[in-house]
Amino acid sequence: MSKFLFSNYLFYGAFFGVATLLLIYYFLPDFFLLFVHLSTICFYLALLYAFLKFVFKKIKNKS
Repeated sequence: MSKFLFSNYLFYGAFFGVATLLLIYYFLPDFFLLFVHLSTICFYLALLYAFLKFVFKKIKNKS
């Protein structure tokens, strides 16, 4: 994946994430805290997935 494509994914992901956050905050304020907790959990799961993918790739290349 090129750096340009990756930066586009980051930019649009951040843009749509903030837009979703604002929409939920204004139209569904009761679910805002639930959304924040779920998005935090998803973020840390994505970091864990990327880390494990990196580790297993290193192990596979070593053997």
